[in-house]
Amino acid sequence: MITKHDLEYHGYGNLDDYFEAICQEIEQNNHSAAREMQAKLSRGQLLAFEQFLDEAYHYELMDEL
Repeated sequence: MITKHDLEYHGYGNLDDYFEAICQEIEQNNHSAAREMQAKLSRGQLLAFEQFLDEAYHYELMDEL
């Protein structure tokens, strides 16, 4: 589980910033770093990340229309 202190220590303002950083690692084909970042998340945080991805995908589709 990543804590608020962990987020602040690594320069992330909140979980959404951390989720965005994971997405950037994936976009840059740095999958091992993305997996390491995801491994730090608790089950609840992983579910929140999945929801974050769903919403990002939805908004990306809407932008294409």
